[in-house]
Amino acid sequence: MDSYDIPTPGERRYQALTDLLKTATPDEDVTVSFDDWESAAGVALPDRARRDLAWWASLPRQCQSRVWLRQDRRADADLEAARVLFRHEVYERDNTLERIQSIREHWVGYARNCLEATTIFETNPHRALGWWEPHEIYLLHFVADHQ
Repeated sequence: MDSYDIPTPGERRYQALTDLLKTATPDEDVTVSFDDWESAAGVALPDRARRDLAWWASLPRQCQSRVWLRQDRRADADLEAARVLFRHEVYERDNTLERIQSIREHWVGYARNCLEATTIFETNPHRALGWWEPHEIYLLHFVADHQ
């Protein structure tokens, strides 16, 4: 097992969710109520998880996100209903070209919406250069070199 695959202490706090997600097949969505998750895990969700969608964002720098990302899932939380849907998506290696294009269009649209929320005046030199536009970024992970 590579050291990358070893859960961090923060991830171990959510081991019950890891175990639940491992039992689902890729074509199954997994819906978990916040209360059921707390019962299974034996720990309360942070208050932020019940009030802030950002807690459920699929960001590898967040220990809770790595729990579902390691299972090739994305979290879609419904704070009003106090539940989260874990969908097997995006990380599949054999996506069709149409699916890859759909994923890219979704993320470009998301990036544009975020960037539009920030005021960029017509006189801003970044606007003329197009720097406010989303860019494709590639991340290379060299496991053996820990880079």
